[in-house]
Amino acid sequence: MTIFLESERIIAAAASAHDKYEALKILKQLPLADYGEILFLEHSYEALKPILPTVPNPDLQKIWNGHSGRDLLIRSVSAIQSLELGIARYKPTALNGAVLLDFGCGWGRLTRFLPRLTSAANIWALDPMESSLEQCRIHRVPGNFRLSDRLPTSLPLDCKFDVAFSYSVFTHLSDTAALCALKALRNAAAENALLMITIRPIEYWRIRTDLDRDALAHSHATHGYAYHPTADEVYGDSSMSLHYAKSLLVQANWKFVGFDSLRDDPFQTRVFSLAA
Repeated sequence: MTIFLESERIIAAAASAHDKYEALKILKQLPLADYGEILFLEHSYEALKPILPTVPNPDLQKIWNGHSGRDLLIRSVSAIQSLELGIARYKPTALNGAVLLDFGCGWGRLTRFLPRLTSAANIWALDPMESSLEQCRIHRVPGNFRLSDRLPTSLPLDCKFDVAFSYSVFTHLSDTAALCALKALRNAAAENALLMITIRPIEYWRIRTDLDRDALAHSHATHGYAYHPTADEVYGDSSMSLHYAKSLLVQANWKFVGFDSLRDDPFQTRVFSLAA
C-alpha cells in the first residue's frame, strides 16, 4: 500500500474511534484513492478490519471482472470518481440523505465505496445472480441487497432511488434487454433522479481477436449497435454509439445530460441521464 502521511493520520484517528460509526465518518475524509486502498488491499490497521468489507480472492475477482488486486482497484476508483463527478455536475444536491442504487452489483466491488456518499441504510444493490449477492454478504459489504430479474419490469426496492449507477452491465446486454432495464430503472427513480450507465465504444472490437471483430465493428458503424451473445439473447458483449444510447434513454423516459471517458478504463464510456 502507498498511503502518505496526511491520510495515515486520518486512518489512525479512525482506528482509535469510539465505535464503528465514528470510524466510518472519519474515513470519509480520505482521498478517494486512499479510501479504495483500505477497502481493496491488505493493510495493517487491525482495529479497522472488523468494520470494513473484505474482498474475494484474486481468482474470483478475475472471473467476475477480468482484473484483480491493484489493477482492479484503479479501475474501481475511476468508476466511483466518474460517479462523484457526475453527481457534482448534474445533481449537486443529491447526497443529502440520498438513496443510492448499484444496479448489477456483482460481489460489491463498487457498492463498498458508497458509504462515502450516504448511509448504509440508503444503499441498495441488485443483481440477477444469487451467487453475487452471497459474496456481498460473505464479505460484509454494507447496504440492502436484493435479487433482481434478468429482464426486469420492476425493481425489488422499498423506496425510490435518487442516484443509480450500472457499471459494466449494459456493456453485456442486448438492446432489447438494455431497454427493458432502463424502463425498470425509470419506474424506480425518484423525481429528477440521476442515472449513470456504461457503454462500449466501437474501438472495443479491436481487442476482441477471438471474434469476427470486423463484422461487429461494421454492425456498430452501420446501425450504431453491435451484439455478440455468449449465453442467449439477453447477455453477451455489446457496443453502441452515443446516438443509439440516447435513443434507448428517450424510449425509457430518461433525459441524456452528458458522458465521460477515462483512460483508466477506456472501454467503459460513462453515460449520464436524469429522470425526465
